[in-house]
Amino acid sequence: MQPNIPALLICAMFAVAGAFTAGHALGGELSKTDIVKRLQAPAKTRSLTASPRPTLDAGTRRMIETLRNAPTRQIVVEERKKLATALQDTKLPSLDLDIPFEYDSAAISPQAMPILVQLGQALSDPGLASSSFVVGGHTDARGAGDYNLKLSQRRAEAVREFLSKKFSIAAGRLVAIGFGEVQLKNAAAPDAPENRRVQLVNVGE
Repeated sequence: MQPNIPALLICAMFAVAGAFTAGHALGGELSKTDIVKRLQAPAKTRSLTASPRPTLDAGTRRMIETLRNAPTRQIVVEERKKLATALQDTKLPSLDLDIPFEYDSAAISPQAMPILVQLGQALSDPGLASSSFVVGGHTDARGAGDYNLKLSQRRAEAVREFLSKKFSIAAGRLVAIGFGEVQLKNAAAPDAPENRRVQLVNVGE
């Protein structure tokens, strides 16, 4: 009996579509559990052969501590670049989130609420409750660099404010830093939407 070719093709199309949808949901609609797993620091180990836990150098940690204790302090672009590079090179647990904002504004849009609620619940989870985080705001390369820097700072602060007020997360656990366009996620396409993001980095206790 000859196989029904059109039927097989239809089945294959549905299988591919299903796989794509599942993958998109995982990347775009993270659950609280997903976020906790992505942001948890590696467990401590006594093994001499295990890779050491990632850690920041003393200078970078001092800068973060200064910003934690004086959140209104401004840092220059070169300091932001250095901090962005250190956070990336150290490979600390991190997560990029697509958090929609109103156009040209730091006002959190209604569309951003679901992911922010999941994030707040995750940061309140016992698995992350002892950790502090850099809340990094990033923009694409459109517009003036100075303007993008200020906008990204306001957006990072808006996320910190939301999490602190709605989930009673201690403000000292969240260090808001705007990076503007100094660390594009897709450098080959500077104006691409994936460059407009909020990044959470677990910087330890």
